[in-house]
Amino acid sequence: MEIVCAWCGRELTHSEGEEAPSCGLLRSHGICEDCLESLVSGGGQPLQEFLDSLGFPVTVVSGNVEVLAANHSARILAGKNGDDVVGRLLGEVFECVHSRLPGGCGRTIHCSGCAIRRTATDTYLTGRAHRRVPATFTFGPEEVALTHDFFLSTEKVGQRVLLVIELPDEEPD
Repeated sequence: MEIVCAWCGRELTHSEGEEAPSCGLLRSHGICEDCLESLVSGGGQPLQEFLDSLGFPVTVVSGNVEVLAANHSARILAGKNGDDVVGRLLGEVFECVHSRLPGGCGRTIHCSGCAIRRTATDTYLTGRAHRRVPATFTFGPEEVALTHDFFLSTEKVGQRVLLVIELPDEEPD
């Protein structure tokens, strides 16, 4: 079965001798890397409209895991509205219990073991995509904190990282 980019129509399979995409994240959602970069950088369809069209939680983060954009599903998962996530570190957005400690998100002893931070940072620094990395996240006020297991998938686009959050009972299209 031939998979083509929904925007430009280019085939999304790799040629013999070419490196295969490291993760099926982009291919599975019908957009090539060139068109996605155009969308993310402001060309074509508005980024927020594109992200909101995806039926699963996805954020666009910087190398420091600062949220640059988040789709509707991610904002619902975080319990946030509109733009109140943009410019904040992901741990702050999802109210990680460790983000409230002295130093804040990314600067506590717990952060070195954070699967979200490690995975997004690795993708940003190396360009290597990750697919379905198991992660556990503890969020909310410490006295009533909840723990959630999920999977992360990442893909670097320009100087940004797309970070998909997949709940265990979900399978992205």
